Formats: sequence, structure tokens, C-alpha cells
Amino acid sequence: MAAPRSAERGTARRKMFRRRTFVECMPLSAGTTFALLLFGGLAFFFASFVTLSSARYTAPRRQLLETRAVRPGYGPAYDAEVAARARGGSVKNDDLSERRRAAVREAMRHSWQGYKKYAYGEDELEPITRTGSNAFGHLGATAIDAIDTLWLMGLEKEYLEARELVADFPKRMMEASPLSTFECTIRVLGGFMSTYYLTGDELYLNNARELGDRLLFAYSRKGVGMPSGSVSLNEGYESYWHVNEDFESHLLAEFGTTQLEFYALSKETGDMKYAKASAKPLEAVHGMYPNSFLLPTHFNNLGEIIPPMRYTMGARADSYYEYLLKAWVQAGSHRDEMVHDTGRRWEGAMDATIKELVHRRGGVTSLVEMEGMNVFAKDFLHPRPSGSLQMDHLIKRMRMDHLSCFVPGMLALGAQKAKHLLHVEKSLQYMEV
Repeated sequence: MAAPRSAERGTARRKMFRRRTFVECMPLSAGTTFALLLFGGLAFFFASFVTLSSARYTAPRRQLLETRAVRPGYGPAYDAEVAARARGGSVKNDDLSERRRAAVREAMRHSWQGYKKYAYGEDELEPITRTGSNAFGHLGATAIDAIDTLWLMGLEKEYLEARELVADFPKRMMEASPLSTFECTIRVLGGFMSTYYLTGDELYLNNARELGDRLLFAYSRKGVGMPSGSVSLNEGYESYWHVNEDFESHLLAEFGTTQLEFYALSKETGDMKYAKASAKPLEAVHGMYPNSFLLPTHFNNLGEIIPPMRYTMGARADSYYEYLLKAWVQAGSHRDEMVHDTGRRWEGAMDATIKELVHRRGGVTSLVEMEGMNVFAKDFLHPRPSGSLQMDHLIKRMRMDHLSCFVPGMLALGAQKAKHLLHVEKSLQYMEV
């Protein structure tokens, strides 16, 4: 199976964590790289935790759909006042912060102008040769990745140029080569939903719906509904890259990192088929291991653990834990309907992480990994009667994956957003770690 590229996953995850903070309130560096990392995907995480917690989201679904009918172009999660506060800056910073923000904004404008001049419509710009390349199905990936950032920065001309390109997405989708299901979900579906939440423009919701329908073909009709590693959007079938799905290995971070986007799409369309598809494999694994909150990285089509037995907050597991918390926060009053026990699972996973993976030495705190000494021992691959996995055969590997660096932010987010889930003492413990 083609595993997600570590660099892209790390970027996507960090983008999600930066979306909560308004542009105008950030003490920013003037560096171009920092600018792109900071603003590249601000909107989806911002929209999930600000707009989804608004009064609109707590209203009954029938009322939400009626609201859309009365106000064409404005979905129930769109809040014009909240969106306006995010755009362009409404709070005056000190002079140094203002100069930094202006430099970052200009860096974004420069980057977009280079893309528009040399690679408009292509997936990426090759800066040395000044040509375009298409490693992402020729969907215009740069425009999709950048459009919410252009809107947030108030770059009106550049935003409209990106919108013009994105408007052609359905046609481009029908000509796309097979794509990573994981990447297409977090980058494209998430990008459309974030921009819809910020603008209220139905174009993005319509694109998201069409893409969501195509992505559903990746979810297996066998076993517990694990998604395939790649999907053909134009033909509507699981990619030919996987010859026999019965022996396909599924990563925890793949089938556990679609819930935010699919839940949001279900909420906005009123069609729960998207949420149900993404929730099915997660529910199966949680049901099979009800008291094992820290899970290894590899599973088969039936939701069973397969070697290698590796426990980590890094690659192949990382964003699963992130989405447990964020899906719980996102769902609000609809938790029983949409995310079930993700809050409890996240709390249990963090407790296990602190116990098993947090390592302190010489004043330095790090997150290590655990691996099985005998990874093919079947006794260790199945839960005890209590529903927990045996971990006494594991050994610690004194290494820290760079992708696990998101954990401090996740713990802080949980301590802030899950106050009624966590005891005060536990919130303080998470912040201390």
C-alpha cells in the first residue's frame, strides 16, 4: 500500500492546528516558509472550532436545513460576523507585528503571482525550471490549498483568480489519475469545506459534495469498511493499485483521519452517508479493543491488528489521536449521533501516552516509541477478555519521530476545549506535560 508521505501529513496536521488563531493577533515572522506553514490551511480548523460551536450548530437538523432554504448561499455553520473577524485583520497590533504581518501577506502574494504566471492550473510550480508539475491528478492542487488563505488575508484579486480555477473542479476530477484517499480527503475535501465555512459560497459545498460521493468508492464493502489507500475519482472505483484487499494493510492514521471532513460534509448536506462511512472502521476497531486506548499502527480489512506492533505518536498513527479530540469538539451537541466515544478514547489514549511514551531525562521531555520484541506472537495481537491489549512484551525505542511534535498543542487544546470532559487535575497534568 502506498503510505502517506510523511512530510505532507506533517504539514497537513500542523495546518489544522494553526487554524484557530486569527490572522490579526499573531506575532509573525517575515520568512516566506514560515508564512506558508502558518497560513497554508488556517481555515478548516478555525471553522470547525469556532463556527461549529455556534448556536447554529446546536439547532435541530430540520431547522438548519430550513435556514439554508431561507438564506440561499449561507449554510448553517457559516457565520458572517465570525468570518469577517478572521479576514484581513480587525485588531490593530503594535507596529512591529503590523510590519511582520504585512511582510507575510506580501510573501503570499508573491508566491501566488509566481504560480499564476508560470503554472496556473497545474498542481505545483517547479521554482527552478519555472514550469508546472502534476503529481496530484492535475486538480490544481495549489489553488485548492491556497484559496482559504488568500481569502483570510484579504487578497481579493488573487482569491478570485483561485476561485475561477476551483470552479472547474468537477471537470478536472473526471480527468484525474488515481489519488491517495487520505491526501484527497484532508487537502481537497477539507479545503473546500473550510472555504465554504469562511465565505458561505455554495460553489465550495457543491464541489465537496461531488468529491465526497467519489471518495465513498474507496470505502470497502468487505470487512469493517476500511478505506483503500487510493481511489480513482473519474471511474468511481477503488484503485487498481491494490490487487487483493483481503491482504491490504491499513494504517491507523489513514482510516482514523477522515472524520472531521466527512462529518462536516454530512452536517452541511443533511446526508449522513459520509459520516457513517468514515465512522464505520473506527467504530469496529474501538469495539474490538474497547479498553486499549493506545493502538498500534497496522490493521487488516477486518479491523484486526497485524504486525509490526508499533506504538507511537509519530508517523502512521499521529493524526488518529488528533482527530479523536477534534471530532469530539466539532460534533458539539451531536456527539452521540456522530462521534460516539471519541472523547473518552482520546482521554484514555493521552493517559496511556503519558504513562508509556513520555520520557523525561536531564530536564528534557520527549515522546519515545514502543515495539514488540516478538511481533508475530499471536497472543499479543488479540485483546484480553477485558478488551485491552497486552503490552508487557514491548520494549521502548529511545527515538522521537518529528511528526509527534504536535502533541503538546493537542494536549493544550484538550485542556482548553474539553474542560467538562476532564477533571481539573487532569487538565493541569496535560498542560504540565
